[in-house]
Amino acid sequence: MSFKPGATLDPGQVRDIRGRRGTGLAVGGGGIGLILVLVDSTAQVLGLAGAFTRTRPDGADAISVSFQNAAFDALLEWFVTLEQSHGVSVESASFNGARDQGRVSGQVFLRRS
Repeated sequence: MSFKPGATLDPGQVRDIRGRRGTGLAVGGGGIGLILVLVDSTAQVLGLAGAFTRTRPDGADAISVSFQNAAFDALLEWFVTLEQSHGVSVESASFNGARDQGRVSGQVFLRRS
């Protein structure tokens, strides 16, 4: 399976990614498995997964993600994709400029409605 930058994932693609990664987490009924899969798979599509330093679930419908040296524009596109395509919104975020122009480090707290 290949993706182009800016692509969105349909539920079938999310299930396929989940199956390939062998997470064993349920996708269909929501819950913690779904938000982990959505966060991880959409970040991979946009080339952000390598910038993630920590992901920490908070209940069944929320997650905290820490990142370093991430492209700011890609982060914004990721937030829009999560909100518009998957119902995952940014509840809080903090950013610090990184050494390279256009890159940031920080943390974001996401919640799925």
